[in-house]
Amino acid sequence: MRHQWTAFTVAFGFTLTGHLRNRLAMAMIAFFIPTWIYLVRATALNKNITFNSSALGIDVVASMNRTIQVSSSLHAVAVIAGFMMFMATFSARDMDLRLVLAGYPRLQLLAAKLGALLVVTALLTCYTLGLLRLSWPLAQPGAVAAALAAAILAYGGLGIMAGYLLRSELEGFFVVVMATLIDVAMQSPVSNPAGDQAFLSALPLYGPAQAALAASFTHTALRFPRDAAGGDSWSDGSHERTFDHGCPEEISAGVAGACGADVSHDRAEAGDQAAGRRAGCASRGPARLDPPGRGRRW
Repeated sequence: MRHQWTAFTVAFGFTLTGHLRNRLAMAMIAFFIPTWIYLVRATALNKNITFNSSALGIDVVASMNRTIQVSSSLHAVAVIAGFMMFMATFSARDMDLRLVLAGYPRLQLLAAKLGALLVVTALLTCYTLGLLRLSWPLAQPGAVAAALAAAILAYGGLGIMAGYLLRSELEGFFVVVMATLIDVAMQSPVSNPAGDQAFLSALPLYGPAQAALAASFTHTALRFPRDAAGGDSWSDGSHERTFDHGCPEEISAGVAGACGADVSHDRAEAGDQAAGRRAGCASRGPARLDPPGRGRRW
């Protein structure tokens, strides 16, 4: 156990050192993200746009300028995370192979790269969230941070996979840049106003983009659509009518009577068991339709 932990810490330290020596990635983090956000803020239109949020199931009205800032931030962190993890994996691939052949545990090498990805995710998320909050007060900063972290983890993981599979740096750069560009363009409500394509939910940035856009402009809790079999899973209880305990027949009669409908009370006897249930209900007294929020739930 101690040998495995030592192997992990050594590999983790070398992986972090490799990231810090990636000067291009450090420069992109320091200058590319704030510059892009500032340019969008200075040049994009300030008119309002309306887009459908699948995270809320409603239409959201937001500023085009701020919407592009959110999409640009997701694009920036996804590109940087994918680039950093690809370079770290690709440059160390031959050395990792030699270490594994020499007896170094393969699982610890992979765990070190994933641990470094978590560190990069935390730092990039805090940095980008701070830049966005300097631009305008986000409605739900915590949810926006979670969306940024999800985008970084998604493309950081793809960068690690590309580092093992692709044969040259040019291929990796092209895959990371084009994948993030197409993904963000399809998720942005500015470049894709409809946003109703069936394949959108299969893209890596679908969840992060929907969550970030909804949390940036609304205070409503995020809820992604569920299967229709869920029934009332969309309901949060704030608009539900509650009923007091009573016989179902009497409750139906009370509701129908309140709506002005004619309810027939001439019902045939259904046997001794049904008569016993009606007698038990009658002993409780008449059913009562309570105002919303005051009755007891079933």
